[in-house]
Formats: sequence, C-alpha cells, structure tokens
Amino acid sequence: MKITKRQLTRIIKEEGYYSKLPKWHIDGHAWPGSLEDLAHEQSRAWGHGNVVDKKGFKSQIKKSVRLATGTDSSPLRLSERQLRRIIREAIPRGGAPDVVGAITSSDPKAERLQHLINGWITQPITVEFVRGTSYMVKGIEPAMIPEVTEEVEEFGGSVVAEISSGTTPGLKDLNITL
Repeated sequence: MKITKRQLTRIIKEEGYYSKLPKWHIDGHAWPGSLEDLAHEQSRAWGHGNVVDKKGFKSQIKKSVRLATGTDSSPLRLSERQLRRIIREAIPRGGAPDVVGAITSSDPKAERLQHLINGWITQPITVEFVRGTSYMVKGIEPAMIPEVTEEVEEFGGSVVAEISSGTTPGLKDLNITL
C-alpha cells in the first residue's frame, strides 16, 4: 500500500500534538496551551500519554508557584531554633573552614598541623598542601608569626618564606616544608 505525502501529513496532524495546535501556530513558537497539555502530548511518544498525571502535574505547578512567591509553607519542616542548632553543630569551634583549604588540604599532615595551630591561635588559619613537601599556612596575623613558626618547627617542618596574604589584607601566609 502506497501513501502519498499529503496523506502522511494528514495522518501526522491528526495523530500527534499537531492536531491540538491552532491553524495559525508556527513551528518553533511557544506552545499555546497549558503546561499540563504540553507535558501530556510530549509524553505520548514515550508512554502513550500515561507518563504525566495531569491532576498531579497541575498541583505541582501550583505548589511551585506558591513556593516561588513565598505564599506557601516551606517544605522543610524545621523551626528556626532547630535550624540554628543544626548549623551550630555543623560549624567547628574555630569558625567555618576555608573552602579552598578544605578542598585542597586532604593531606593528613596538613590537617594535623592546622588542627594543632587552631587549638591555641585566636584567628583560625588554614594549612594547604601545595606539592611534594611544600605547604602553605594561610591567614596568620603578623604578631603571631614567631609562635606559628615555632609550632611548625616543633612539628618537624621549616619556614621557607613569609608572604603577604593574597586573600585577606593585613594577614600573612607562610610557605613551609614538612
């Protein structure tokens, strides 16, 4: 059985979501109907129209709009007190760690030295692994450099250079070897 191009075009228009489009619709333009209808029609290719639950989809759209406009209750069922307690437990005593230091300092030596120094220093520092035996101690107050240097030497390392901090004005960084 042969089908002409005109017949094939008519079958496609009757079957697909093209039949739902107005005659004036131009391909590539926005869907003129509701989001639920679009999702239903698009899902016909995968699940014969059974993928999208129109009622459930509509309620999810409404809930999303209410959340975005701030008129719906939070999906997170915590009181402000509970949230504060969770945050307090998550942040270590010395304050929030330096994110760059946390990512790059997976070296156990760096972590031990950082923990040791942060145990007594007033302004928390970070120790980052550079390469080989080189490490960077970041965020030291200039007045604390002699004490930190002594701590590094007791730990078995030595200070190679003292550098002005590139991230925090007024603080110093130490280039050390361990």
